[in-house]
Amino acid sequence: MDIWIKKLAENPLEAKVVPESVSGMTRLFTLLFCLFAGVFLAATELDFSFQARAFGAYEAGNETAFLQGDFLPELNISQNLGKDIGLMGEYSGYAFINGVFGDSTDTELGLQNYRAWLRIGNPQTALRIGLQRINFGSARVLRPLQWFDKLDPLDKSEFTEGVWALLATHTWLNNSNLWIWGMLGDEDLKGSETNPGKEGSLELGTRIQLPNPAGETGLAYHQRQAKQGDEYRAGFDHRWDGFVGAWLEGSVSMTETSDNNADSMATALTVGIDYTFPWGNGVAITAENLFGHQAKTEKTRLHITEHSLALLFSYPLGLLDTVTLLEIHSFVSDTDNLSLIWRRAYDYLAWELGLSLDRGFEAKLSKNPGFFVKLSYNL
Repeated sequence: MDIWIKKLAENPLEAKVVPESVSGMTRLFTLLFCLFAGVFLAATELDFSFQARAFGAYEAGNETAFLQGDFLPELNISQNLGKDIGLMGEYSGYAFINGVFGDSTDTELGLQNYRAWLRIGNPQTALRIGLQRINFGSARVLRPLQWFDKLDPLDKSEFTEGVWALLATHTWLNNSNLWIWGMLGDEDLKGSETNPGKEGSLELGTRIQLPNPAGETGLAYHQRQAKQGDEYRAGFDHRWDGFVGAWLEGSVSMTETSDNNADSMATALTVGIDYTFPWGNGVAITAENLFGHQAKTEKTRLHITEHSLALLFSYPLGLLDTVTLLEIHSFVSDTDNLSLIWRRAYDYLAWELGLSLDRGFEAKLSKNPGFFVKLSYNL
């Protein structure tokens, strides 16, 4: 990923500008995008937009303040090639400045690609190549299928880093769909990964989603080369919408490793429901329960490593204001995280005030209490 970062130590004279490593395949994807974009630019519809955000937070637990500002310009192109075939593309960058102020001061400036992809196809079949977002699954908070994204359930902008990939999709008339992808492996952790990938390797996967009388069912598979060994993942999810919404989402991963300290098998399963109670303007409640297990070898008995409960409440105070509360309790570590957010949104401008509380964490990990304010502008 092309990125230049400037870190300012307590002595600004010691600051240096250092480029992160950029793989040859990443350069190739960027070159392909620029080539195709240049060919079609003269005859293409263009649309420009941007998002600017400012964020400030204070964590009383460790007496640390955070300041962040970022800017995301976005350029979209589209071209009708005839016979229902169209070419679409997006390029967006991400410029940011972060500051951490506590026992020491650390400031970071950065500029990187956020999205850079081209899509060619018709309404049913498409091929998309470049830096893009790929995510799926039914769960909202505790997500076993969070393989490639880092979406925050409380972030309305849905900010998340993309992956360099080639994605082919097909949707049938009954709403069944098939995805097949190839991704560039690198050492940066994607989604919920804990094991870095192998730089420059090829990761392959697929997903199929099928509607049925009981709802919609999805099956997914992904394999990659990781530092600890080859990894194979399988996942499934099912959603049913009736008088309540209900879903089931799970994943299993196997890693071929000779490291006795590494877990070679891991499973995760989430059960969730949501319902909107007709109280006042309507109270939307989501509840999810996650069970996670790991084992050292295929013959070793699985042992529980995670059991968490998430409760998400949302209540609209009016046309502009919404209050959201998220509580996550871990039964394994006996810890709690609670976040309360008041959000006001206009056509282009939105602001949030937030409070976070925790319980059961070590003093150095506790943020209790934490306060934040976020301002965003979209055009």
